[in-house]
Amino acid sequence: MAYELKFPDKIKKRVDSGTIIEQKVWSYIKELNSFDDEHLDAVAIYSGYRDYTYRQMFRKWDLYAEVFSALDMTEKNKTCVGILPGFAPEAIFALYALNMTGASVSMLHFIDIMDAARWDSLIEKEGITDLIISDRKITPDFLRRVVATKKRLGIRNIIILHSRSRNSMDMEGHNAKEKANYKLLKQVRGVLFMPELLDQYEGMPIKYGSKKSKEDAIVLHTSGTTNGIHKPVPLSDRGVNESVARLMRCEQFKKFKKRMVSYLEMEPIGSYALLDMIHLPFSFGGGVVIPNNAPVMGPALFNLFEKYDISLMIVGTVGLEMLSKLPIQIDLSGIEFIFSGGGYLSAHSKKMVNKFLKRNGCKAKVTIGYGATEVGGACILSTPDRADDAIGFPLPGVKVKIYDDQEEKYYDINDGPREGGLMISSASVSGGVLNGIEFFKTEVVDGEKYINTFDRVRVNEDGSLNYVGRMNKYFVNNEGIRFDAGLVETAIEAQKGIVACGLVPMYDKMLHDTVPVLYVQTNAKGEKSLEVVKNAIFNVFFKDQKIKDTNMPGLCVIADNLPTNSAGKVDIYQIALNVINDQKYSVKPVRRGGNVVDVKLKLSIPMFGKVDTAPEELRGDAKLLKEFVEREREMNRDNMPGQGMPGQFMPGQGMSGQFMPGQGMPGQFMPLPFDLRPIMNMFQNMAMQQSQNINQMNGQNYSQQSGMPQNGFDMQGGNIMNNISICDIMAMLFNASNEDEYYED
Repeated sequence: MAYELKFPDKIKKRVDSGTIIEQKVWSYIKELNSFDDEHLDAVAIYSGYRDYTYRQMFRKWDLYAEVFSALDMTEKNKTCVGILPGFAPEAIFALYALNMTGASVSMLHFIDIMDAARWDSLIEKEGITDLIISDRKITPDFLRRVVATKKRLGIRNIIILHSRSRNSMDMEGHNAKEKANYKLLKQVRGVLFMPELLDQYEGMPIKYGSKKSKEDAIVLHTSGTTNGIHKPVPLSDRGVNESVARLMRCEQFKKFKKRMVSYLEMEPIGSYALLDMIHLPFSFGGGVVIPNNAPVMGPALFNLFEKYDISLMIVGTVGLEMLSKLPIQIDLSGIEFIFSGGGYLSAHSKKMVNKFLKRNGCKAKVTIGYGATEVGGACILSTPDRADDAIGFPLPGVKVKIYDDQEEKYYDINDGPREGGLMISSASVSGGVLNGIEFFKTEVVDGEKYINTFDRVRVNEDGSLNYVGRMNKYFVNNEGIRFDAGLVETAIEAQKGIVACGLVPMYDKMLHDTVPVLYVQTNAKGEKSLEVVKNAIFNVFFKDQKIKDTNMPGLCVIADNLPTNSAGKVDIYQIALNVINDQKYSVKPVRRGGNVVDVKLKLSIPMFGKVDTAPEELRGDAKLLKEFVEREREMNRDNMPGQGMPGQFMPGQGMSGQFMPGQGMPGQFMPLPFDLRPIMNMFQNMAMQQSQNINQMNGQNYSQQSGMPQNGFDMQGGNIMNNISICDIMAMLFNASNEDEYYED
């Protein structure tokens, strides 16, 4: 029986009319799941420690709201709470409970805590007044650093959530480590702990916030950064609700034959996780599987699919392509809907994935979609029966305009086939303003608020849309940097030996960001053409400094001929459609003494886990990561005597071949003084927030509890930090090149 038939007529009418979204986020979920005992007694959250029915989850919301009311973390007190969630049910309880008291909530990136300047900027620009941190996300050392900023930044309360894990033989060592960490956290002064607060304030009256939608009810973050912090996206209550209500009105989502159960494969700080993996199944009376500490990937994941009868699979395009190459047989018969976004999936790759799914018993096919955090997640959806690479049709309640940058005119989809910039309007679109600061703009078209995605799409005969590339005159990456293609092209073309060039925006799946690729035609051949291009780039961006080096392309392609349009200009749209298949080269500045003294062009060989170019903010993140590793290693040497040889990277883990081959007792697991999870989370946050997980590198999966392989593949080289892909990513994010080869300082 389809889910829409299970709702009373009154609720179905409110869903179809859209009136149901005009309420707070918490009451929206309560209305959809409180009308009978069957829904209240259904499991809402499956966690590593215990399961929670909707009745039990709603009680948790009340208990947490009582605490927040007692501490005056309320709308009336102009509260904005930053939550560092990790993978913890308690963070979900806190989010919805704070929505009850009317406080704004910002879901934070771990990386933003590491750098003092970035942390200060985050608190100031977002107006955060209180902090809630999962104990699985922070060490005592980091907690002390946060507490040290409390008075200076005006933070009222710092609350630590405590998550438990299920007792079992394979988790014994890990659980002991978590308990030890929590005891150390409790020794830090100036911090409150939720278990004690729940006991202290049970039964306190709840100070409910306004029933009206609040413009900055929940603040999510994109993977890129702007103004020194990950770009915040404030969403209203009605916006969050509409992001899932439009899927409830979508015919494809009315065809589920069983409960909608999703798997939380990334931290709930972006739209994919919080809206699509949590708020969506809650709206359907379904369940969410929350992993113990971090997502399980590879074949081990599919054991969970069978155990929890997971029916909704949300995965990035890179993950799907890797999935189709798994050389194993797994049972995927329970999956009813597979949604993929966050990158381009070709028709061929889609066909291969569908073959894999069918071979493993799955009747569902891949559905491609398009969305962005700024528009409340998924807003355009194809149908699974399509064989092409179209991103599909706007969802119910989503309006689309096509901006023709040549005519400087807006068109509707029903105006016929054309190409142009994608403009989106919906009740879910963010206003872009937080704490009085405008982080991105919306435009008013025909009296309605639209967001300019800066993506170029093609309208097909049937009204479906295809993604073409980024806008022509300029494009904007996740950091908010505007690359002026015309400025770069003019400067490069003026250099000796350059015949023509075009700066083309390309979407990098690994970075989940748009990067500039320079296509060049020279009057030379072979190695001489490389020298011409190298000199042109060095002169423009470094020697003569005609353009800021932040606009320097990270990749270039040297072509024999470049296509031109009717005006005689290089046609970047044809290039974006992959009509040129010449070899790509990575652009690598050579630094000595802090100055760029040369530029090298290095042949780019495509492979998963390889980063050719990285925005400056990601290099900074990786630098922080290296400092973090060194600091933790020094702490291990000084404070944890006897836990392995001094200087060993992961002392005492005990797996034979761990980092320093042969160290430790084979197969033995001892609690780690070095916590691997922050490293894992940082990689996820930095480079693959929406579509990749670090566990998937090279098709290998590792348990984050013990570091042991989980998929039966033969591993050569020890633990996860020996995985060549991960080491490459760290080095390439820092330098966007081979560190030893080109970056001499």
